Amino acid sequence: MAGFRINTAMTNTIWEFSPGTNTWIQKTATLPVARGYIPTVTYFNFIWTAGGSDWNGTTLVDTNDSFKYDLVADSITTISN
Repeated sequence: MAGFRINTAMTNTIWEFSPGTNTWIQKTATLPVARGYIPTVTYFNFIWTAGGSDWNGTTLVDTNDSFKYDLVADSITTISN
């Protein structure tokens, strides 16, 4: 979920690994903001995020925004702090 292109920028894409084909599949849903180093937890059919990091061009910046990703609906919901 999201990630970091070294010395370039964070990303907002979501990928799913398919063990059967040993491939990564890009999901349609994206995070509303680009983030990297995101702490996550999976609970039932959801992935919950808690903060993460942004990149200002020279430094990682901690964030406190959170999101819920629905694995079945392939959708993102912003969680208010």
